[in-house]
Formats: sequence, C-alpha cells, structure tokens
Amino acid sequence: MNGNRRGSQLLAEINSKLSHVIRNIGDVKGNGSAGAGDASGPVDVKAFQLATRLQTLIDPQELLEAILDTLIYVTGAERGFLMLVEEGRKLRFKVGRSIDQQKLHSENSRTSRSIIKQVITTGEPVLMNDTSEQGGSTSVRQLDLQSILCVPLRFGRRHVEMGADGSGVQEQVGGVVYMDSRRTRKEFGQAELALVRTLADQAAMAIENGRLIDQFRTHRERGEVDQGKITKLRENISRLLSVGRAISSTLIMDELFVLIVDNVLELTKAERGYLMLLDDDRKPVYKIGRAATKKGMIELEETKFFFSRTITSRALDEQRSICVTDAMGGDGGDASMSMMQMELQSVMCTPLREKGGTLGLLYVDSRATNREFEKSDIELFEALAGQAAIALRNAMLYEEAKEQERLKSELAIASQIQTDILPKITPEVEGLDVYGYFKPAKEVSGDYYDFLLDASKPGQALTVAIGDVSGKGVPAGLVMVMARCFLKSLVSHYGPTNPRETLAHLNSILCQELKPGMFMTLLLIGWDATTQSLRYSSAGHEHIIIHRQSTGQVEKRKSGGAPLGISESSTSLLKDNDLDLAPGDTAVLYTDGVTECMSEDEEEWGMDAFLETVGAHGHQSAKELVDVILGKLVAHRGRADPSDDVTMVVVKRT
Repeated sequence: MNGNRRGSQLLAEINSKLSHVIRNIGDVKGNGSAGAGDASGPVDVKAFQLATRLQTLIDPQELLEAILDTLIYVTGAERGFLMLVEEGRKLRFKVGRSIDQQKLHSENSRTSRSIIKQVITTGEPVLMNDTSEQGGSTSVRQLDLQSILCVPLRFGRRHVEMGADGSGVQEQVGGVVYMDSRRTRKEFGQAELALVRTLADQAAMAIENGRLIDQFRTHRERGEVDQGKITKLRENISRLLSVGRAISSTLIMDELFVLIVDNVLELTKAERGYLMLLDDDRKPVYKIGRAATKKGMIELEETKFFFSRTITSRALDEQRSICVTDAMGGDGGDASMSMMQMELQSVMCTPLREKGGTLGLLYVDSRATNREFEKSDIELFEALAGQAAIALRNAMLYEEAKEQERLKSELAIASQIQTDILPKITPEVEGLDVYGYFKPAKEVSGDYYDFLLDASKPGQALTVAIGDVSGKGVPAGLVMVMARCFLKSLVSHYGPTNPRETLAHLNSILCQELKPGMFMTLLLIGWDATTQSLRYSSAGHEHIIIHRQSTGQVEKRKSGGAPLGISESSTSLLKDNDLDLAPGDTAVLYTDGVTECMSEDEEEWGMDAFLETVGAHGHQSAKELVDVILGKLVAHRGRADPSDDVTMVVVKRT
C-alpha cells in the first residue's frame, strides 16, 4: 500500500520550505526569530510593508538602514551589515546592526572577508548553514556562529570596459549584505536564501533610484546640465517614484494590472497598452488592455485589442525592449505590415523580467503621427517595467501564500472530520481487551480503524475494522470516509458473525464509486461473547500477528482476499475464517506504515523487528503493547519525517 512512497509525498511538498519571497516570509519567522509562523502559516504583513517601503525612500542613508532592517527582520538574523562598491572599486562599510566597522575589523574575521570577496567576484550568494561542518575560521568558532548568509546587491547588466578585449556586458555587483546568527538564535536555510536574494534585488533597484536622484541634485547644483534636461530628469524621477508607490500599494493581482498599464500609458503618453503573463508553458496570456481617451482610461477586451504579434514575439525571443517608430521601415522589419494595417505610428514592447526570469510582456502603441517614442521614453518604459515586474512577483507569491493558507484551512477541516469519525473511546466488551491507534503522516490519511458495536447485544458483540486506501492525502481520505459510512450500515445489517458478507457488499459499492487505480484493503474481525467465537474476513489486508500466551511464540497469519474496489469478481476470494485465540492470546492488526517506517538512512523497521517486539511484549495489555510498538517506531525513525500513516489495533482475549 506504500505506492510511490518516496516519490509522491503529496502534502509534504505543499508545506515544504518555500523558495519564493512571500512563501518564505511565513516560514523564516520561526526558531527564535523576530516573529512566529511556518511555511504554511499566514503572510507576514510587516515583512510586506518593509519590502514595499524600499521603493518609496529617497534619503540614501535612510534607505540603506531600511534595507538592512528589512533583511534582518525577515530572516531572524542576529547581526548584519551592508557594504557598497564606490569610487575606485572600493568596498565601503555603510550601515550595520549589532556590529560596526570597528568591531568588524577587530574580530579579524577571515571568513567574513573571504565570503564577501567571493560574493563580489562571482555575483552569487553564499550560505553557510552550519559553520562547524563547513570549515569556519577561529573567529567564527569563538563567536559560536551557526549560520552565515551573504548576498550580492546586483545593479543589472551594464556595458563595461573589458581591457584589451574592448567592452562587453556584465552583471554589475554594487555591494553586499552580510548576516549571521549564533547557535542559540537561528540556522539559515534555503528558504532564507531565496527570500534574501529577491529582496536584495529589489533593494538594489531602490539604491539605483537613490543614486539617480543624487546625480540629478549634483548636476543641478553645479550647473552642468541645461534647464530642459534638468526638468526632464526631475519629471522622470518624480514619475518613477510616484509609480513605485502606486504599484507597491496593492497585492491584489487585478488591481495591480490596472495600475501598471494606466501608469505606463500616462508616462509614455501612448494611446493603448496591454499586459501579458507567461503561463506554465511559457506562452503569453493576455491579462488586461487599456486605452487612454479624453474621458479617461477605459478597458479593452482581448478580442478587440489588435497588436503587432511580431514585435511581441521578438521582445520575448531576444529578451530585450523593442521600439518601432516608423511603420514604413526602421526597426520594425516584418512588423511594419501589421503596423500599417492597424495605422500604428509607434510601438514599444519590453519583457517583464525579475531575478533573471521573464514574467510576461508590457506593450504600448500609438496612432498619433506627432507621438513617436524617443530614447528617454524607452528608458522610462524599461524602468517602470522593472518596478512592475517586482510588484507582479510579490503579488503572485502573495496569492500563492493565500492559496496555501486556504488549502491548509481546508486540510485542517478534512483532518478534523476524519478524526471525529474515529472511535472516541475504547469499548468495553466481555471477553476482549482492545485498543486502537491512528497517526496520519500528513493532515489527511487513507488509513482507518473502527470499533463497531452491535446494538442488539450491548457489551457482548463487536466488529473490529482496520483498512488502508491506496494513495495519500485528501483523495484517500475521502474514500476512507465514504467506505466507513457504508461499512457501519452493512455491519449493523449483517452483524459480527458474517464479515465476508459485509466485505462482499462493500466491494460491490466501491467498484461503482471509485476511480480506476484506487482501491482499499480491509480486515474485519467479529466477536460474539455468547458463543466465545472470533471470525474474520480480509480483503487483501496485512498479515495478522498472533502472540500465544502459553508458549510466548509469535505467528504470522496471512489474512488473504483481494482489495476492494478493483473488480466485483474478486468477491469470490473473500472468505470467513475462525480466529482461535485462547485467553491471554493477542492479535495485532496494522497497516504498512508500521513495518515500512523509514529511518533517517531510509531503512525500514521491517517485519522481523515487528515480530520480535510483539514476541517480547505480547503478554502486556492491548494499550501497553501499542505504546511499546510506537516507542520502537519513534526510536527507529529518529529525526526523519513520517513516511506513511501508522494505524494499529490490538485484540486480546481475556
């Protein structure tokens, strides 16, 4: 019944460590950090506020402090500092938390210096999540550091001089953010790394905006540019800051679409614009189209929005902005025909790129002969697209987090329903000592056990059921709940002495209800105190383990039968069997999660260990035996996560 145990782990991946910003915000706040929560918990509103605030700050020092505070908050780091590459390619300490420049030098931390040099040189982050195992220096050991995280501040691809080889294009690393944490505080992982990388890219954009403003102020004070350029630059800076605030004000995707397109139309003075996002197959999907009219912005339906598909394809294929200003020639190439047919004078299209990936496209066009896009329009268009991409990524991840929160809530409800239908109390029945245990590996399980009393013989008759549905998670849980409802009615009708008839009718029902590939194993044991008889019938379930009190021997009895829900013809394999238990004898029923319990080294507990445990402790009460077996499973599993559901029922003659 293990199925694709190692491969599927259906719900484990739902709550796994998040590699995206908003997912991580819920996760990285635990383990002694500034907040609480896990990967599937609620979105951290303060973290969102800190991140989006970065695009609204103008003062350079205030911005750098906000960047460092944001990264320390969302990772739970204990210390941190930010350094920037300035004139002469010198790396300079700018701001720190719980560490200053003097303290950094006094620590003589070779590790810190080598890590920072590596990040600056390669442009790639460094994560040391266990310095004791990764060769930490003496200073690191003296500080008792557990984890170190250092990420680059990347200012995008730029044209740079390449010595004798001329010029080329490189990713410019303009600084680093370094954080660490002691063993008593926090261990960084991949979740923190992914989060910090994304926020660092957003911070780099904010720093670039700040530098642009500083350059503008310097040029203006020196009188190095004419008034027309000053006015143009001031307007562009003001517009970008305004747009940054606007598109950072919402995480609702539909609202964000409107804000982005409306703002780009206003900035470029284009007549129409649209936004497309790439689907899972990397194909662009139309999300919104808007047009600027004398009465204001209006929305355009997809079927009525005709555009140059050649230009959009080129922008995606070449991963660059395309600007066409002459339908009769120029850069448009074979796009000019569609432009002429639509009477378009100018078109701009740019990929929406974030962290090296492409989210979609932003497109604007104009039919006005007096509105041709210029170089400054393209630069402004690209700058806005960069801000829009960050906002879109945040909104996407926010929606993923909210969806995850919704799924968690639904799973919690399903888990509660499943728990509610399991036996609330262990029944007291003459001649038997019974006890059951159920522990799902995830929120919802396909395992099942039940004690079904015979109302006509109170305290005298009982049917014990244990089953396992193929697969994991919600689908298996739904089948289990459905089977339990039918089983309760059938047992009430046929009684504890006819387990085969009960299974036969349940098989007929499940064959009609289950999807192909799904099935259920089930074992029923019926007890009648008036006749002192135990009868069982099995539908392909696990062996029955029997401990003989008189000899201390353990038997492994094959239960037989075929799983329910596959074929009605398998009913012929169902049989009634007598279970001969003398007073003091014990029968142990279980699902495969017991014998296939996995250790950290991916070794199963196994049948031999199971039989040995039952042999050594089978003389104990039903509950005591279950507790002993569980203790063995926990010890074997160690720190490994449960690989399967664990269900057991012990039936002991008294």
